[in-house]
Amino acid sequence: MRPKKTRPKIQSYMSPELHKRVRTYAAAQGASESALVQAALAEYLDRDQKDNVLIMRRTDRLTGASLRHERDLAVSSEAFAVFVQLWLGYTPELADSDRDSATRSALRRYQKFVDHVAAKLAAGSRLASDVFREEPAPTARDAADAASGDDKEAA
Repeated sequence: MRPKKTRPKIQSYMSPELHKRVRTYAAAQGASESALVQAALAEYLDRDQKDNVLIMRRTDRLTGASLRHERDLAVSSEAFAVFVQLWLGYTPELADSDRDSATRSALRRYQKFVDHVAAKLAAGSRLASDVFREEPAPTARDAADAASGDDKEAA
């Protein structure tokens, strides 16, 4: 004769109001109170695990975005450093008599520069994209997230 497998028994306390709700719901569903509590507890524990997976996916996305921002900042910083080195190397010292004229010319040229940068940004052009020629290839996790529809949150 085979020994009978028994399920462990857990006794817990609940408020009378909650017990009344459990009893009423179980009766309406045609299920036992034990089955209802077991299903609710399993769903609760599974939800926590699913939430952790979702949090990890979002954390991975944020980490990737942070790495791209760090890369873009490094490109911008290096480009600025190169510009300053060249500017200092090719800009001669001015005589006092030429400073007013040079200041007016610099202001006009600066405004042209600002307008050009604004046009490039409005067109969606980015220095980092020009330097790297393409965005990083999507990862397998990105493809799985896109398939599951989880990428609807704001970036």
